[in-house]
Amino acid sequence: MSDASITFSGWASSSSMSRLDATPKSRKSLVNITNGKQNKRDDPDNYNGWRHEILNKVNMVEDTPVLKFIDKYVPGGKPYRARKTAIDDPFAPLWTENLLRNEFHMYPHLVTGLNQLCKGMPRGSHLLFVEAHGVMFGSPFPDWTPSHGKISPDIAALKPGVKNANAFNTDNNKWKHVSLIVEVKNCRHVDPVMSESEEAQKTLMQMSKVACRLMLEQASLCCFVLGIYGKKAHIYRYDHASAIASEAFDYREYPDYIRRFLWNFANPASGLETLGQDDLSSKPTGRDMLWARDVSGDNCTPSDIDHNRWVTVPSSTRNGRDEDYLLLRVLSMNYRMFSRATIVREALKRGDISGKRYIIKESWRQVVRSDETVFYKRIKEYCERTKTPLFGIGDLVCGADLGAREVAAGKDRSKYFHRTVSSEHRESAHPELGERSHMRLVLGTVGRQLKTFLRTWQFIFAIHDAILGHQLAYMAGILHRDVSPGNVMITEESKRFKGFITDFDYSSLIDSSADGGTPLTSDELAVLSSRDAELRERTGTFAFLALELLNLAPGQSVTHSVHHDMESFYWLLIWIVLRHTEHTHFKVNGACHEVFRSGDEASAAHAKKDFIVSDRPIEVKGNKPLSHLLSTLWHLMTQTVKSAINPRPSRLTHAEMLRAFKEALDMDGWPENDTAIPFKPPQSSPNSPKQSRRKTTTKRGRATVSGTHQLLKSGTLYKGAKYLIITRSKCCANENWVPRQFATHIRDQFHDNMMTARKRTEPGPDAALVLAVRRNATDRQPLRDERVEVDRRIACEHNDEQLAAEASLQGVRLVDFGAVNVHLGDELLRELLLRGRRREGDEAVAHGIGELDA
Repeated sequence: MSDASITFSGWASSSSMSRLDATPKSRKSLVNITNGKQNKRDDPDNYNGWRHEILNKVNMVEDTPVLKFIDKYVPGGKPYRARKTAIDDPFAPLWTENLLRNEFHMYPHLVTGLNQLCKGMPRGSHLLFVEAHGVMFGSPFPDWTPSHGKISPDIAALKPGVKNANAFNTDNNKWKHVSLIVEVKNCRHVDPVMSESEEAQKTLMQMSKVACRLMLEQASLCCFVLGIYGKKAHIYRYDHASAIASEAFDYREYPDYIRRFLWNFANPASGLETLGQDDLSSKPTGRDMLWARDVSGDNCTPSDIDHNRWVTVPSSTRNGRDEDYLLLRVLSMNYRMFSRATIVREALKRGDISGKRYIIKESWRQVVRSDETVFYKRIKEYCERTKTPLFGIGDLVCGADLGAREVAAGKDRSKYFHRTVSSEHRESAHPELGERSHMRLVLGTVGRQLKTFLRTWQFIFAIHDAILGHQLAYMAGILHRDVSPGNVMITEESKRFKGFITDFDYSSLIDSSADGGTPLTSDELAVLSSRDAELRERTGTFAFLALELLNLAPGQSVTHSVHHDMESFYWLLIWIVLRHTEHTHFKVNGACHEVFRSGDEASAAHAKKDFIVSDRPIEVKGNKPLSHLLSTLWHLMTQTVKSAINPRPSRLTHAEMLRAFKEALDMDGWPENDTAIPFKPPQSSPNSPKQSRRKTTTKRGRATVSGTHQLLKSGTLYKGAKYLIITRSKCCANENWVPRQFATHIRDQFHDNMMTARKRTEPGPDAALVLAVRRNATDRQPLRDERVEVDRRIACEHNDEQLAAEASLQGVRLVDFGAVNVHLGDELLRELLLRGRRREGDEAVAHGIGELDA
């Protein structure tokens, strides 16, 4: 491999990394969910994802007075006019300390005071504040952001000029009526900007979720949130790089700080509704939408009429013409707060009566990365030079780096909106490299997502052609590095290819001359070698990263190459099969969650490896060609896993992948009408037992444990079948029962050992240990000589015997479970409790560890 290849590095301990450059060994906030509970804020995957998303990303602008912060980061377009009202103290009731101790008591007084501050504002820019804490706000795009779930902000400011809240109260889509959110905490809460406590992180998490949804609804370039904590307040500005906060101030003593902030927010220099909105975008009129329906004809669907807007793509030449496009249906959305926030939509060109559809891609490029248009142009030049037809790749029509235009225009940095300005306040050796620039691209190749296939043959052909497109880019000297569902599409039009690959945001130059491709020039090699990989975020979509890239030891590095992208194509295939076909995986609807683990790299790598080294490949019922392809690729994948019997694993190549796909596509027997099955995430983790309707109670030193059968089916085995956990049936997912860290350890550790136990051939032990956990126990020591009751009826079910045989536990007669004597197991108990995190009023206390008598 050439020196021009990209290095993918593992991470050392957190103490050795800067806060900017370090990429934590976990995914960021979820985009695609595999489990119905992952859109809940208390779900471990959702919680940990958001926690890593905001890690060191919300920072206070120090040594900057509040008014200076407002003038610089909330610049107004009209001269400020002080309030002329008889009420000198709009927040007078909040001088009472008792009110500040309860945020619910604070809401009405804050709403009244904020509305008083808005009096006397110019017509059309007056803001109306309303209480919103009792209202659940859904996601603006629920079908595309399933992980967002619902959220309840505290106080909302409606759009400027709105005089009453009637429309807000009656409309299910609350976000479209909102311009600003106020998040409130009582005086007992810590200042989240000044603390690193768990409580502070949760507060910042809530504000970041609000900001994310607000920006998504308004398609804004940045947004603002007002945070109030007792008597103190912060003004926050969010963009797609990070967030900055003003210094704390007493809003009761300095109410005009808030008025000036609201004045500038509602009176931007752009003349738009509020500060942060896109000046190269506008809402369509009713006549515009009638025109769109007319030129689209039968191609117009209800999905086209949703969050429509006009966007302008500036010309790349001085005398060129700017083009306007009307955004229609969403094709792909990978929207996170601090990220590229990529959105891909179909569009119509203004004035084009042919109804031809285009693709508009909007994203926020990290300034340290190359402009995506450079890669498209390089591929086009290669095709022209070698007389190779463009195949399997989207055709770039035009594009613009809107942030670069602002910089080139010589604007003051405080006037940047298409380029982020917040990253410079992060703690890093190179904070400026964290800034992002707004990209807007137009593609002439229109497609739709793989999950919308009409036949399995169709999506397999699409992936095949996308691999050919990937190979073409590689021959042009480009490595894609982000193969995922949003970047591989089925061709909508009657082109020569059935599918194509797009989105070269994370791509890099690579020397492909050894395979007959394009060598890199000395200048290109110099540019690559001068880039510090540690200053970049990890490339690729987490769920589809190759096993080798996930399975890195601290400090270890591996060269990102072609075979990693080929493996990503394999995981993409498995993702679609597990979610949208009738497959034979034993977890059925929970199979996707089983194979594509969220969380840290270790658990994700472990799950993928388990899938590869399983006894046999999965199949698709009634589909021999696709089952044959899955078998062929599974055998290829088994050869890529390093082990004692395979010390030199092979690497996937374009030729091997294409051969496997071509062989399957040429087979007879493809079903005609096996349309994609809509994916419905299971409501509980396949690795966690389902909630039993019978409640577990602890009374007088006795624990009645129900749901035992579900626990046994979930595989809660410890240390290779030596121990068996029996506790409340949902302890692994319910933080109100046991601390999350403790529960997560139980779930992961015991699932892993269940997988190990199933592969054991020797007989199991004659006994197992039982751990019962109870909540809010007054005694902190495990109780001796207690008894644990197990529902004998559940244990007598026939499936328990099947499970015993499957897990090689024939020595344990499950049908004989009953009341048993308990003795203390200090070592195991100490290990489990130390891994948990004790919290006041919610402790995991062992009720007893006992030996089951056969």
